[in-house]
Amino acid sequence: MPTGQDSGAIPPETKVSAAHRNRGVWLTQRGTQVYFVGVVGMICLLWGAGDQWWLATVLLFGPRWPIVCPLLVLVPLAFWFHRPSLSWLAGATVLALGLYMGLSLPWERVSDALAPSPDLTLRVVTYNCGETADEAVVRMAQALQPDILTLNEWNAARALPEALIAGRHVCRAGGNAIVSRLPIEAAEELRAEPLKPWEKRAVRCRLQTAVGPIQVVCLHLETPRKGLSELRGSLRRGADAVRHNTEKRQLESGLASRFSREFSGPTVIAGDFNTPVESRIYQRHWSGWQNAFSRAGCGLGYTKYTRLIGIRIDHVLVSEHWRVTSAWVGPDLGGDHRPLVAELALRL
Repeated sequence: MPTGQDSGAIPPETKVSAAHRNRGVWLTQRGTQVYFVGVVGMICLLWGAGDQWWLATVLLFGPRWPIVCPLLVLVPLAFWFHRPSLSWLAGATVLALGLYMGLSLPWERVSDALAPSPDLTLRVVTYNCGETADEAVVRMAQALQPDILTLNEWNAARALPEALIAGRHVCRAGGNAIVSRLPIEAAEELRAEPLKPWEKRAVRCRLQTAVGPIQVVCLHLETPRKGLSELRGSLRRGADAVRHNTEKRQLESGLASRFSREFSGPTVIAGDFNTPVESRIYQRHWSGWQNAFSRAGCGLGYTKYTRLIGIRIDHVLVSEHWRVTSAWVGPDLGGDHRPLVAELALRL
């Protein structure tokens, strides 16, 4: 009888391959579980503690894109070792894109075909100009042809270009300006304690329309940058600075929200809120209004960019009198913000 390897024995290389695969399956399953739980935890932290706890506030204004980076490793592992994990990764991706990164889908447009004909339609554009050249702002306005244009950070000592305001009605307060195709009946700026005289955070005006008056509010609220920048020097001092800055932003949002609610008719609020929708400040003071991009925009809707960060802090909010038919972010005009465009329909 011949001697040699038993035909029923498992070759060593097969044992190594099976062990390798089992290890890969285990790593894929555990990695997927940890990632899914991590995404849910980050979402809870962002929505539940942003602008309440200083560390969550840092997360709120930090880059959102790193949350999807683990997928670059986990998805290939799942394809190779454990395909059932792909369904969990798909669920985590939807949560990460929708609730953490802020992906919006235009749900409002689905009902447009069934909506009654509006009594009034408006195109509203809001833009934080910063150091954008006058010519770029004029070209943007000529291309978009807004019925209402609100501008932030336009130096109070700097005249608006004649090409921008020709045939339009204008009201200004500090760096905030409203340029309207519709006649302006009255205008008033926000003045309240403890705002300083030079802190012109909001201006409102009442516009005449064929169907009655409407209110437009242009605002530019305190930036979180003043608090967050202190973290570079000292964690303890920076944490205190973030808390103090958050208190001021909370106060200003409350004042501006009450200022906007003093008119009971159709209202449009536009400008640089310096607050994303996930913020507890936003949820407390602004969630009662319709957010144009959340209702009818498509995509992430980021309006403020730095080298690593995109964030949606410029908003167009409207009262329940309006239906938002479309919303999108405009082109790069050379500043760190992008214009936000919203098309509105009023049915009385």
